[in-house]
Amino acid sequence: MKTNYSKSILIALFLLIVCQCGFSQNMFQIGDFTYSLYWTPNASNPSTYDTSVFVYSYNNNTATSVEIPSTVTYNNKTYDVTWIGGYCFRAKSQLQQVTIPNSIKQIGYFAFEASGIQSINIPNSVQYIDFFAFADCHQLQTVYIGENVSSIERGAFWGCNSLTSVVFAPNSNLYNINNEAFFKCVNLTNIVLPAELKTIGYKAFNECFALNEIIIPPKVTAIHDSAFFNCPALTKLTLSDSLQTIGTGAFNKTNIDTLTIPSNVSSIGKNAFINCSNLRMLNYNAKEIEFFPARPNQVFPSNQYIKLNIGEGVEVIPDYFFEQNEHLDTLILPSSLISVGNNAFIRCEELKFLQLNEGLVLIQDMSFKGCRNLDTIILPNSLIKIGLSAFEDCDNIVHVSMSDHLELINDNAFANCVNIESIQFPSTLTYIGNNAFLNCPLSGSVEIPDGVERIGKNAFKGCNNINTIKIGDGTKIIGESAFENCYALRKVFVGSALEEVGNRAFAGNDSLALFFCMTFNPPAIGTSNVFPSPNSCNLIVPCDAKESYSTGMWNWYFYPRIDEMNYLIEVSANDESFGRVEVLNDCSSNSAILSAIPNDGYLFERWEDGITDNPRQVELTKDTVFVAIFSTVGIDEVETSESIAVYPNPNKGLFSIDLPQTTRDYQLFITDTQGRVMKTIFINKGESYIEVDLRNCDSGVYLLKSDAFNSKIIVE
Repeated sequence: MKTNYSKSILIALFLLIVCQCGFSQNMFQIGDFTYSLYWTPNASNPSTYDTSVFVYSYNNNTATSVEIPSTVTYNNKTYDVTWIGGYCFRAKSQLQQVTIPNSIKQIGYFAFEASGIQSINIPNSVQYIDFFAFADCHQLQTVYIGENVSSIERGAFWGCNSLTSVVFAPNSNLYNINNEAFFKCVNLTNIVLPAELKTIGYKAFNECFALNEIIIPPKVTAIHDSAFFNCPALTKLTLSDSLQTIGTGAFNKTNIDTLTIPSNVSSIGKNAFINCSNLRMLNYNAKEIEFFPARPNQVFPSNQYIKLNIGEGVEVIPDYFFEQNEHLDTLILPSSLISVGNNAFIRCEELKFLQLNEGLVLIQDMSFKGCRNLDTIILPNSLIKIGLSAFEDCDNIVHVSMSDHLELINDNAFANCVNIESIQFPSTLTYIGNNAFLNCPLSGSVEIPDGVERIGKNAFKGCNNINTIKIGDGTKIIGESAFENCYALRKVFVGSALEEVGNRAFAGNDSLALFFCMTFNPPAIGTSNVFPSPNSCNLIVPCDAKESYSTGMWNWYFYPRIDEMNYLIEVSANDESFGRVEVLNDCSSNSAILSAIPNDGYLFERWEDGITDNPRQVELTKDTVFVAIFSTVGIDEVETSESIAVYPNPNKGLFSIDLPQTTRDYQLFITDTQGRVMKTIFINKGESYIEVDLRNCDSGVYLLKSDAFNSKIIVE
């Protein structure tokens, strides 16, 4: 347990200490005891000294009990016995009982080590129990510790494997239980820690196999590393509200069933609660933890079901908080939360329901990466930043509702979320990182706000259902492969600030038909396959800029057709399978002629603004959107299947739908004529009727689409 080398060091330290206290070589023997005089400064008058006696050694190897005298007389002078010296009763295996008088103030190091004592009553006069004082007392069963003991030093009761009970005086002033104080007290079942205790040291109760309940007193601020490590009978734990530090492995290999982390905890060490196989409830109230261990050193078990309650007042979820928990399925965050830390819930693959609170500002790197069962995310309006890979590989997410104050979407934030169908960016957005939406099957139109100066590399690569991209007036750089392999892409509108387009930015988009660039001076473009080849796309540039695009140093001349226009005209059909719209521009007069051309089996009804002229001449004073309405029937009628109907139609925003009978759950999407999802309705298997409220939407024509049937129903 303790080497001779370490003992020699301790002895040397002791000799140094006693020399500093005024140790005297005046030793004398009375009966079985050897005593020594020593002097200490008088408490009331430090210039004078008090003379006392300490028990230097006990010289009887056969006695089973002994009483230490409170006073002794030497050279006709009576002295108080105030100290049991180091090693005094060491290895007295026959000694079963020692009576300590009320004059003793200190029990020295190794004083009773490996002795045969069965119980010990430490009187109120004792202030200090030195290191290893009762270590390896294998017969010791009960201990009473008086009220004035302030510190139990390292290993004081180490290896007392018969010890079952430790009782502290009712008014105990104990503030410190030092390292390994009760280490390997394997039969200790009962200990009520005193109210004044502040610190529990390293391995203080390590391997106390029988300890079943611990209440941490209200003044304890620190539980150090491995303090209760490998206490398998420990099922009940109450932590103090003043607790600030829980050390590495502090409760590793215990069987606590309910754990409440108090609000003042600021540090939890690695593996603090790992291997707590019986843990079923975690009440987490820590306001903010500054240090939390990094992977792979987890803190809580990940291979069992734990109900997680995050309390009001929590402001920060720390890094790696619930990493890879295999059973977490529901997460409700408190209104006080400001930040979710790095990797906090990474690969919690059973997490289905996520409620993000208003007030949340930051979702840090990889917070929810690999949470494959998440299906819907509503980001609170307070959110400013989405970190690197925050939702990467969340491949069950279908819809993301963006915050109105979002500024940053970092690299890989939604990469490989292979079911995301729609996204709308707020006007506050300033940054879209590399791979941000890589391989997301976004549909319809994507609009990049004016505040975004740079679109990162591969930001929308592989988003193969996007048909229209609108890039704001503040965007200066479109990164390499930013929109590569967006196979359905037909139209791109770019604002006036564009300076650079990276290699392969629009490569592989063979359906691209219109590229509207409002930058007067041709932006620099990469040298490697920036646009699809062969390029049949129509390039539209500002008036008087055609020549510079046709002959400039950059490869814009690759476009076979370049037209001029001062204002952006965005034209479309209510459904591109119904028909298309062509534009003939007159730059000199800022006018254009629009022609709606229906496909076979469809008719042009009108323009969305009610005009029925076709072709139609328009005067341009600003950027404008024109939508042609095509149908096979009149607008007052509904295209139906045998089992679906919408009524009334037209309506004032309230209507009903008779649904087809299906064998599975499905989703019903209500979109505008640009393909933007206005409302999503989840339909249960067998549901035959729903009521819909669109009164918060503008008047117009909307489409009903579903992943369960192909009917497209026009609703006015």
